Amino acid sequence: MIESRSIEDSDGWSIVQMLALQKARTLRAEEEYNNMAEKMTRLWLHGRVSEEALRSVKIGLKDAANHNVATTLAMCPILFDLKQFLIINETSIPFIIADNPVVQTNWFGRVREPHRMGGLTRAGLQMLMPLSPRFAVLLHDPNVYGADADGNVIRLKRRDEVVALNELQWLNAHKNVYFPPSFAADDLDSIMRISRAGTALANFTRAERVGDSSSWKMTDKDEFAPPSEGVSSELVLVSGGSLSKDIRLRAVRIRSRPRYHDDGSIGSLVRDPIWEVIVDDFARIATTQEIALSDFWDFVADHPYENQVRPWLRKSARRGRRKLLRRASSGYI
Repeated sequence: MIESRSIEDSDGWSIVQMLALQKARTLRAEEEYNNMAEKMTRLWLHGRVSEEALRSVKIGLKDAANHNVATTLAMCPILFDLKQFLIINETSIPFIIADNPVVQTNWFGRVREPHRMGGLTRAGLQMLMPLSPRFAVLLHDPNVYGADADGNVIRLKRRDEVVALNELQWLNAHKNVYFPPSFAADDLDSIMRISRAGTALANFTRAERVGDSSSWKMTDKDEFAPPSEGVSSELVLVSGGSLSKDIRLRAVRIRSRPRYHDDGSIGSLVRDPIWEVIVDDFARIATTQEIALSDFWDFVADHPYENQVRPWLRKSARRGRRKLLRRASSGYI
């Protein structure tokens, strides 16, 4: 991509896998995964183990990183509907990169539904990762955002936009940030003055339903609190921590008539609920049985919901099959 200064259709499968892997393999991702597992386990053990005992122990998986990487790679096709862009930095400020390099934000969600903006299935998802001091890759929801781009290429000519993207790397970093020798001392001083308020490892939200009611009431309860009196069931949402800022470029805008699915639940707004079901079904099999990522498109073709997915699926399937066939013939699969 850097050599050709372009993104080809056949690159799509590799880009999605790369971002999924680079997002899941970090120390920060491992700690987020264990933090979410700990909160859910504590909630599940409520009433069976004393709160004092639950607070006194650390709960987690010894091989959390492997679990996270395996699950994330199996779920990576959920990103196939996102539009992919190569960003070319034409300013004098190089990109920096952190030890937690994949920045995930949701500009649309923050503006429209700030309490429902987390997750890879959400409408308005944005993902960005630097590839070098001069190049980065951006993925976003094309049903929500429009972009002034030359094909799949966005050129940055203003320093303030590069500074803003570098700030996101700084805020998203776990313990380390890396920069090239050409990064000016003044620019380094500026970015180090940006406050790095601690981002929670996991967002944990409990909603309660009373009696036969069809509605859910959000609460501020943590994992140690008992359900309210009369509660018949609970809905618990756990997701990784979110940044305080979004990916915002002059070339990208929120559409005047964005398209998304909203059933009124806390689980919405989503891009395509049918595609979410198909990918979730595949991931469940892929993480428990002998099935490879290269079998994905055959799995989709045989799925009963395949004909209900929006038209973008046909193009993605063609791109994915071509890429896998080339890799298989080269001995990589």
